[in-house]
Amino acid sequence: HNVAWWKSRCMALEYENNILREKLRELAHYGQKHNNDPDEEDALEFQVDEGMLNFIEHSIRHKMELKRNRLCDENAKDSKEGNENGGHIPELHDCQKIANAQDLYGSASGIKIVSMETALQATLDRLKDSSKPHYWPNIPLKV
Repeated sequence: HNVAWWKSRCMALEYENNILREKLRELAHYGQKHNNDPDEEDALEFQVDEGMLNFIEHSIRHKMELKRNRLCDENAKDSKEGNENGGHIPELHDCQKIANAQDLYGSASGIKIVSMETALQATLDRLKDSSKPHYWPNIPLKV
């Protein structure tokens, strides 16, 4: 029984090896046949026109803007954590806020609007600090 099993296993492996050799020969022949064809190499090249360049430039600008926004968000997050610990607000966030306001409202009005927003936020922070609101306890009511 054991000898018959090994004999059948050997025959199956020989058959599998023959199939693999044939496949390798076909692939080698296919590679040689297609490597000598210069028309296919020309077909792989594509034309870059003005619209494509504009699209690539726009996408690169968009990626850079997203990266700047992500960094700004991280700075704002760090500044919030810093404010809780008595730190200071980084100026990069304020400069970007002023630049965005100037783009939206014009150069003269943008600074005024940002200053009004800052004054309103400062008043709100002062009122919050003066009243020292008590937060709801973080324990279950049913004990």
